[in-house]
Order: sequence, then structure tokens, then C-alpha cells
Amino acid sequence: MIYILDKYKSLLDIFIPFLKNLSVTDWKRKTILPNWRVVEIVAHLLSGAIRKYSSILNYQSGNIKHQEKLSYNYLVNYINTKNEKWVNILKDLNTNYLIELLNENYNRLISKLNELNPKHHFIHSVAWAGEDISKNWFDIAREYTELWHHQMQIREVFNDYKILEDYYFHDVINTFFMALPYHFKKLKVDNDYKICIKIIDMKNGNWILNKSKNLFTVINQPMNNNINIVEIEKSISWKIFTKAISHTKAKSLINYRGDESICLHILKMVCIMI
Repeated sequence: MIYILDKYKSLLDIFIPFLKNLSVTDWKRKTILPNWRVVEIVAHLLSGAIRKYSSILNYQSGNIKHQEKLSYNYLVNYINTKNEKWVNILKDLNTNYLIELLNENYNRLISKLNELNPKHHFIHSVAWAGEDISKNWFDIAREYTELWHHQMQIREVFNDYKILEDYYFHDVINTFFMALPYHFKKLKVDNDYKICIKIIDMKNGNWILNKSKNLFTVINQPMNNNINIVEIEKSISWKIFTKAISHTKAKSLINYRGDESICLHILKMVCIMI
């Protein structure tokens, strides 16, 4: 179980002063996302906090039940349509008011998440990890990765890499790697194998996926005698798993040894709904 709420609040608390220091021009600067400037990303984060809080209230009041299983493509299209509508409205708000609303709504959301039993199931599942029903602790960890990677998209515009520190980043990549078993089940390899994903500039940065008799397990431990090894820097890894760089570009920025089809399969893993 990944327990992340204290760090979640800290991630928000360092973001708000950062945003307050941005100039009018800064808000209009382009980001790694082709169609979103800084202001669109902040608007998206605000919409996410509002909608998440509302969904929890609706679930607790009995207005909505656990959703029936929907196709991945349907969910992606639905989420992207909602995102576009909300962003188009919120991006035109005064930026100081946007910051105020972001802080207010995220603090309200975090307080509500603190009330939830981490072992109980939430209404929404973490679909990119292949789950139909997810426990609260995993859904909360996923929410943390949302705030982290969108904040990183903004900070990178200004060459600010503070949240790439292990303190903030470890739980991001640890959450992303919850998707490893689901992702590698899609790779049609009959033989058993192991693959070590090594984040080379990070302490305790080895994750080993073991396939044995069609069972997949993941452990975060020092590297042993693994045949397949992929080495990635922190600054590249999050971009791979959020589709911020192409497969071709990613391949040129990693090191690997072993079975190429197994090693390069990691580059196709996506840990956002897009």
C-alpha cells in the first residue's frame, strides 16, 4: 500500500507560491503539451480537484454507485471531452483567482481524502493499471501523480526541477510501476523472464518484474542477476509514462540490455488516461 496524503499536501504547498511568482507572460508560455500553455494546465488541475471532490460527495450520499465496467477507449474519450470543456471555461479566469481556487479546492479535496478508509473501494478504478475496482489508497496515489506530473510540466518550462527530488518522485514512479504486471501481460512471450527497470539517478531505484508461469510480481529492491535491464533517468521516465515524448525519442534516451522486445515494451506503458 502506498500512503501518500502527507506528501500530497506538501506537493500542493510548494506549488502555490511557485504559481504566485509567475508573471503575466509566464502564464502564456508553452509547455511540453502541444495545445496547453501554463494557464491551461493549471485550469485542468483545478477542474480535476473540483470534479474529484464532487464525485466523492455523490458516492457518499448514495447518488452514484460503483460504475459498470466501461471500455478503456470510451473512458479516455469521455475524460478528454470533459477536460476540454472545463479547461476552456477556467482558463479565462483571472490568474490570481485561479490560484486561489486551486489552493482552496485541492485543500478541500485532500481533507476529504483523509477521511476515507484507504482499504475500502472507490467508485472509480485506476484503469491504466488494468483494475476494474481500485482501493482508495491506489486512487489517492494516482491523484498524487496527476498533481505531480502536471506541476512538473509547468516547472520544466522554467528549468525548475525541485519536485524531481526523490522525496516527491519516488511515490510517483512507484505508483506508475503498479501498472507493470498489467502492461507486460500484453506482451506475448511464452517463456518466464525477469526485467529490471532501473531509475539510475535515484536511491532505491530498481523495480524488478518477474514473470513466472503467467504470474507477474513486482518488487522494489536492489538489482540481482537479471537478464533484461532497462536504465532510465528520472527526467526521462515520467515523460515516457505520461506520453510526453515519442517512442522513438525515448528509445534514444535509455540504455538497455537483454531481449529487445521485452526491454522496449516498457516504453509503451502509459500511466495516464489519454
